[in-house]
Amino acid sequence: MAPHVQTFPSSQLPSHIHHLPNSSHRARKTPSGKPTDLSRDCELFSFVQYDCQIARPNEANCPVVCTPVQRFFRVL
Repeated sequence: MAPHVQTFPSSQLPSHIHHLPNSSHRARKTPSGKPTDLSRDCELFSFVQYDCQIARPNEANCPVVCTPVQRFFRVL
C-alpha cells in the first residue's frame, strides 16, 4: 500500500516544497543550498485526461460521454 500523502491547496505549494514529505520540521536540501523557487526551478507541465461515463448503462447503444480533465504538475 502506498504511503499517506498529505493534501493541501495549490496556493500553499510554495511553502510545502521547502519541507520533506515525511517530516514537516526538516527542510528539503537543494544542490545549491538555496530555497527552491517554483518559477525559476520548476517548469509547470500539464496534460489532459478524459473521464468517460456511459450515459444510460442499462440501455443498448447508449452514448459514452467524455469530459476533459486538465492535470497540472511540476517536476523538481
